[in-house]
Amino acid sequence: MTKLMQFVQRCYYMTNKKMYFILILVFTLLQVCFFALWKARDGSTTSLECTSTLTRNAKTDHSLYYSANLSVILKKDGSGSFTIVGLTDEDTPRKFSHSYFFTYKIDSNGRISGNAKAKVSGLENQIKDENFRLNFLDASLTGKGNARLSKFNNVYIFSIPGLIINTCAPI
Repeated sequence: MTKLMQFVQRCYYMTNKKMYFILILVFTLLQVCFFALWKARDGSTTSLECTSTLTRNAKTDHSLYYSANLSVILKKDGSGSFTIVGLTDEDTPRKFSHSYFFTYKIDSNGRISGNAKAKVSGLENQIKDENFRLNFLDASLTGKGNARLSKFNNVYIFSIPGLIINTCAPI
């Protein structure tokens, strides 16, 4: 019999209730430590959500300035989504909401490349889709792969040149 089994058997036959409590406590702590180490062994198994707020002009219409909330979700299965919702900065503001779904790969330098498909969201869209494709997706996910995911001491930062989407939170 192994020493662990002998220890468990001795604890079982003892009448001291404190020993049972200590044994249960030690066993529970060992389980917690094991699962914490198992979960932390591979940081790439976490899905990330990155959000930011921005104000900028559209590349296709330089007189068009807009404020928007961005959300990027990178799932661990290699799929992701990019959503932008906002208003234009005009006398009569126009609403817009665009969502894009993509598959992605991250190389050893943290560059993200992928293929995006557009999907118009439920809000009434008053801004053309190409404004956002030119600003974000076409320039970032295709071609040179300018989008980047960086990790600094367990803090992830998703960035596109000219725009940093704030730190990402695991989901």
